[in-house]
Amino acid sequence: MKLLVDIGNSRAKFVCVKNKEMSEIQALDNDNITTVWLTEHYLAVNQVIIASVNQEQITRLIQQWAKSQNKPCLVINTEKEKFGVVNAYQDESTLGVDRWLALIGTSNYLANKNVLIVDAGTATTIDIITNNKQHLGGWILPGVDLMFDSLLSNTEKIHANKTRLASIALGDNTTECVNNACWASIIGVITLARLQASQLQKPIEDIVITGGNGTEVELLLSALYSSDCNREFQVHLCHKLIFHGMSAFIKESE
Repeated sequence: MKLLVDIGNSRAKFVCVKNKEMSEIQALDNDNITTVWLTEHYLAVNQVIIASVNQEQITRLIQQWAKSQNKPCLVINTEKEKFGVVNAYQDESTLGVDRWLALIGTSNYLANKNVLIVDAGTATTIDIITNNKQHLGGWILPGVDLMFDSLLSNTEKIHANKTRLASIALGDNTTECVNNACWASIIGVITLARLQASQLQKPIEDIVITGGNGTEVELLLSALYSSDCNREFQVHLCHKLIFHGMSAFIKESE
C-alpha cells in the first residue's frame, strides 16, 4: 500500500493506494501532523510519495518518519518533462508542483485531448494541456475568498457580507454584487482561456475542475452551458486530480 501526501500551505491531504484503488482523501492541518499520528494511521504503508508547495518542515518530518520505519520516500519536484508531459515554463522549477501534478494527472485521466485545467482553491489556477501532452501555460488569480477579502480591505465605502452561495447573476445589492462578481471572474477567465485555446488551434475538448471551490465552479459552468446543445467540451469534477498525477510515480517505482 502506497501513501500519497499533498502538503498545502495550511493543511495536508493523504490518500492511500492499494491495488490501483485510491482511498478517500483524509485532510489534516499541518500543525497537527506528528510522527505519532503518522504511525497510528499509516504504519501499514510500504512507500511514501510527497508533493509540497512550500512546507519544508512538514516534508522533513514525514521523510524522517518514513526513514525511521524503513519506508522508501520520494519527494516530487517539478521537471521540464515527465511521462511525456512537457512543461511550458522557461524555468520549470517555478511552476508549482501542484500544477505540475495536475498536468500529469490530466494527461492520464483525460488522455489524448486538449484539456483546460481549473484548480479552484485559495488561488485559482488555469492551465491548458494539449492532446500531445504539451503544456501551453496558464494563469494564476486570487480565489473567491481572496478576491472578496481584498476588495473589502482596500475600499472604504463598499460594505458586503461574505456568502457561500455560488452565483454569477447580476446583483441588486452590494453583497450580491461583490460575491457574484468573484464567482463570475472565475467563470469569465475559463471562457477566455477557451477562446485563446481556439485561437491557438487547440480547441478545448474537456474541462477538468479540482480544488476546494471546484464543486461550485462545476455547477456554475454546467448551468451556464446547460442549454448549449452545440458545445464541444465536457466538464469533469475531479477532487483527486493531483493524486492521479502522483500515482504515476508509483508506476515508475514498481
